[in-house]
Amino acid sequence: MVAFQKGQYVAWDWGNGEAKGKVKDHWAESVTKTIDGSEITRHGEEGNEAYLIEQDDGSEVMKLASELHEPKD
Repeated sequence: MVAFQKGQYVAWDWGNGEAKGKVKDHWAESVTKTIDGSEITRHGEEGNEAYLIEQDDGSEVMKLASELHEPKD
């Protein structure tokens, strides 16, 4: 599994295309963050870290490394 670094752009499949954003932080353990008023939990672990990502519009999402890839463009 590729490890992504803070500040690196990443992408994930979304609908018929992909969404992308910049890595703000990552954890190799379970983590819960409040995003837009909702508690979001991702069960990160060594080799499949949880990532906090900021999209270009400023919104944040959490994804596991297994959901991410380098942007195609």
